[in-house]
Parts: sequence; C-alpha cells; structure tokens
Amino acid sequence: MREDKSEGSSSNHLNDVNSRLRYWLSSLWSLFSLPWKIYSTVLSFIGNWIQLRRMLPTPEQESIGMKNFFSKLGTCTPPVFIGSFEQALAYSKSQYKFLFVYLHSDLHEGCLSFCRNVLGAQLTSEFLGNNFVFWAGNVAYPEGSRISRVLDAFSYPHVSIWSHSSFAPDQAQTISGYPAYLLKQIHDLDTSEALISHSFQVIGSYSSWITAITSRPSTCEHARNIIEEQDHAYEDSLAADQERQNNLLIQEKQKEEIKKQNQLAEAEQQRTQEASRSKIEQLLGAEPDPAPDVVTVPIRFLDGSVQKRRFLLTDRIQTLYDFCMTKESTPKNFVIVSPYPRKAFVDKHLTLGETEIPCGLLIVEEVFDD
Repeated sequence: MREDKSEGSSSNHLNDVNSRLRYWLSSLWSLFSLPWKIYSTVLSFIGNWIQLRRMLPTPEQESIGMKNFFSKLGTCTPPVFIGSFEQALAYSKSQYKFLFVYLHSDLHEGCLSFCRNVLGAQLTSEFLGNNFVFWAGNVAYPEGSRISRVLDAFSYPHVSIWSHSSFAPDQAQTISGYPAYLLKQIHDLDTSEALISHSFQVIGSYSSWITAITSRPSTCEHARNIIEEQDHAYEDSLAADQERQNNLLIQEKQKEEIKKQNQLAEAEQQRTQEASRSKIEQLLGAEPDPAPDVVTVPIRFLDGSVQKRRFLLTDRIQTLYDFCMTKESTPKNFVIVSPYPRKAFVDKHLTLGETEIPCGLLIVEEVFDD
C-alpha cells in the first residue's frame, strides 16, 4: 500500500517537472522568435505601403481622369490642364492668365449637376478657354485632396480663382512651396451666367496686375539685355582671370627653368673651378723643406683665414698667385699686397728673391672691374 502511494507521488512530481519544462521552453521560443515576428510585420507593412503608393494615381493621371469624366457627360468638355496644381499655376504665368480651379467630389450630388449644366455648357467652356487656365481635381485622390485641404473646402462643387504670385508679389500664399495668391472663392454656382459673371468681376478687379507686366515689354527686354551683358562681362572676367592664371603658371615655370639652369651652371662652374684648383695644386708640387733658400710666407684670404706655405726664393710671384688660387675663398680677380708698407705684387715674372718679399703678412684683395 505504501509502495503504491510512493509510486503515485513520483509520477505526479515527474509530470509537474515536464509541464514546467515545456512552459519554459515555450517561453524561450517565444522570446527568441519575437524579433523575427517584428521584422516580418515591418516588412509586410512596408510592402503594403509601397503597393498602395503604386496604386495611387499621379497628378497627370488625375487630370486625365477628370477630362474623361467631362467627356462622358456628353456635353462640351472644358479645356482641362493635364498636370499638377503647381504645373498649372506655372503654365498660367507663362500665358499671362489666372488659374481657374474646380474641386470635384463623387459623394456630393450637386457636383454632377454642376459639371453637366454649368461647366459643360458651351458658353462656359469657351469662356474658360479664352480667359483662364482651367485645372480640375477630384478630392478622392491625392492631388485634389491636397488642394482641398489648402482651401479648407467643406462643400462641393468648389470653385476658386488663383494668380501666380509674380503678378502680386506682396500678397503670395505658399502652396507646397509654390507661390500663389487666392483671388476669390465662388459659391454662386447655380447657372453658367452666374459663374461667368463672378469670374468677370475677378478679371475686372485684378487684370491690371497682368496688364502692368505685359505693357512693359521694352522694360523686360532691357532687363534681359542687362542680364545678358552682365553674363558676358562675368564670362569675360572669368576668361581674363584664367588667362592671368595661365600666364602666372607660365612665368612660374620659366622662373623654375631659369633657376634650374642657373643651378646647373653654378654646379658646372664649381666643378670647373675645383678641377682648375686641383690642376694648379699638381703644378705647384710638394711644399719645399726648410732651407736657407726657402722663405715662409703667411697669406690672409678674404674669408679671414691665414695660411702659411714655404716657397723657394727662386719661385716666381706667379707661384704665390697659383697657391692663392687653390683656395675656394679666392675671387676670380685679385691682387696680393703687403700692408706695411703697402705694396702690390703685380709683376708675376719676378722671383721672390728679386721682389724682396717681406717677412710679414701678405693679403689677398679682390679687384673689381671699373
């Protein structure tokens, strides 16, 4: 009996351990798989967003859709501009016209009647084509919805007339970074005559803006000429600067070449002088030993150094000059003199004995050409 109870207790304990183990394994798996689940969810969201963006029409496609919508009504089709609001506004500037904007909503029954009976009327279609650039947008799509938010439109059909800010530069309202000025929002849209009347009032009130610009072609031409002259002057200045820079580079190259040639010439001259000094040293021969017929002559050179050498009394003055020429500090043209009493030894054919060389210091002096 006791053995049965012991076996039952062990079995329950084992089941409890297995249950806890499965719980912890399941928790660990959920923890490790959480990043992958988040990653998969994010990828799915991005994919759906990209697919949704691809499904949305472009502004050009929206405009084409509005044009096809007017065509299907079986009435006169207004001259719908194909492109975005900003493109229509820029085109109105180039045409010196105001921009007529119509916002359409499929959820408002009055829009269909307005398009068929007012905008689709031949009189309205011709009037818009002659006096405005006509742009239409459906608020169910991005471009039309964006402009409706700008206008804070809450009722449809919605009609407004715009001007490029270049016609009224001090009264501009920014539309997605594009300068535009809202002239009027028209709410009386029951008949074609009422729409045309309100539009004429806008033209009458603001046409002076465009007239002031179009009536000054000579001023615009003069401004363009000034700009062209400034551009040419700037280009000429750049060309002159470039030419000066090129000349400076050429001069620098010439200076470098002259410097290089001078260095080569100096090096060659130095080699020649060294060779000449070496040759003269060989001709001088060895310094004679002290003897009654030998005299020691100290000579101070231009660098301040004093050097002594023994010479034979039978050596000529030229031998003194040859010895001086073996020193690097000796100039090309020089004369040997005795300071006290001052005497220049210029007759190089005389011997040292004949000239009675003094026992004192001799000096090397440079001779300059007159």
